[in-house]
Amino acid sequence: RSNVLIHKRVRLFSSSPYLTLGTRVKEVLPGDCNIGDVLLFDPAKEELVTVADKTIPKELTDEEMMGASHGWGFFCDRRDRSVRISSDIFNPLASKSNPTVIPLPRLTGLPFEQTEEVRNVAMSSSSPEK
Repeated sequence: RSNVLIHKRVRLFSSSPYLTLGTRVKEVLPGDCNIGDVLLFDPAKEELVTVADKTIPKELTDEEMMGASHGWGFFCDRRDRSVRISSDIFNPLASKSNPTVIPLPRLTGLPFEQTEEVRNVAMSSSSPEK
C-alpha cells in the first residue's frame, strides 16, 4: 500500500503522461473478467510500468485497442465493427476491480470506392489558450 501512495505523489508532479502499450492476461476466471497486467511506458524515465492484477473485462480480451486517453481505453471488435469504451482500465491509480464497459454504435463502412481511412489522430497545444 505504501508503494501506491509513493507512486501517486510522484506522478502528480510528472509532466509527461504514460503511453499505453496494452494488457497481458495472467489468469482466466469464470464469469465476465480476467486478471492481468496493464503495460504502460513512461517516456520521461524511459521505462516500462506494469500495473499488476487489474481486472480486464472478457469482452475486451479479443478486441483491438484503437486508442486510450486519460486512462480510458477504446476498443473495436473487427468481426462486427462494434466499439466499446472501458473506464479507467489504463489508469494506474484507478480501481483494480471494477472497470466499466460502455458499448457504442458500430463503426460505419467506408463509402464506395474509398480505400483509406484516417486513424491515430492526436492534437496537442503548448498552452491552454491555443
